Amino acid sequence: MSDKLDQFESAFRHTERHLYEGSDVEINSLLYVTDAQGKDGRQGMADAKAFLSPSRLGGKGNWSLMDGGGWTDIESVLRGVEEGNPDVVVVPRFLKEEFIHPTHSLGVVLDVLTQAQPRPVLALPQRGIALPQLERVMVATDHLADNEALVDWGAAMAAPEGMLLLVHVEDDLVFKRYKEAISRIPDLDSAETPVLILEQLLHEPRGFIKSAVASFARTRPGLTVQGVVESGHDTAVFKELAREKDVDLLVVSTKDDGQQAMHGTAYALAIEMPQLPVMLL
Repeated sequence: MSDKLDQFESAFRHTERHLYEGSDVEINSLLYVTDAQGKDGRQGMADAKAFLSPSRLGGKGNWSLMDGGGWTDIESVLRGVEEGNPDVVVVPRFLKEEFIHPTHSLGVVLDVLTQAQPRPVLALPQRGIALPQLERVMVATDHLADNEALVDWGAAMAAPEGMLLLVHVEDDLVFKRYKEAISRIPDLDSAETPVLILEQLLHEPRGFIKSAVASFARTRPGLTVQGVVESGHDTAVFKELAREKDVDLLVVSTKDDGQQAMHGTAYALAIEMPQLPVMLL
C-alpha cells in the first residue's frame, strides 16, 4: 500500500507545472445590441462604453449599435452579429422580454448568443439598472491552470489601479465521486489517496496564481492581484466571494471546445446574479 502511495506522490510531484505567461487581448470592434431605439439606444451604448472606460479596453475599439429597430427576432440578431463580425458582443439581459423572471433565464437573445456564435459576450444587467464603476474583476473557474486566456481577459477588463481576483474551486460533489471510486479499488488506501489527490488538485492552481501575481507585478504594478483556491460547492463559493469582494465584473468560460451548451456553473452564476455584469467567454 505504501509503495502505491509513494508512486502517486512521485507522479504528482513531477507533474508539469503550469505557469502564467500572459498575452494581450486585442479588441478592435464591439457591437451593442439593445431593444431600445433612437436616443435611448444610443444612451444605452454610451453607458456601456462608460462602464468599460476604466479597463485597459476603455477607449479602444470601434463601437456599433444594433438597436430595437434593427432586429425583429434572434435570427436577425445572429445575422447582424455575423455581418458586423465584432470582437465582443455587448448585450443587456431580457431584450424584448419584459415578463421574463430574472432567476430563470438570461433571456432568449443572450441564451442563443452564448451558444450559436463563438465571440465573447458581455452580459449587462437589464436596461434601467445602473452599471457599477468598474474596479474589481473576478475570474471564476474550476480549471484555472489550464485557462490562461480567462486570466488574460480578466486582466484586460481590470482598471490599471483596480483589483483582479483569480478564483479556482474544486467542486466537492465531483470530488465525492472520485473518493467513492477510489474506495472500490483494493490496492489504494481509501483514506490517504483522496487527500493526496485533492492536495495536488489544489496545488496546481495555487502555483499558477503565484506565477500570475509575479507576472502582473512586473507588467501591471498598479493592479492588485489576489487568488483564492479551495474546494466546495462551486456556484455557492463564487457567489459568496463576488459579494464579499464587491465585484463589479465576473469573467467566466462558457464552454469547452466542441461543446455547444453553456457550462452549468457559468449559466447559474449569470442567472443568479442578474445585477452583475458578466463576461462570457
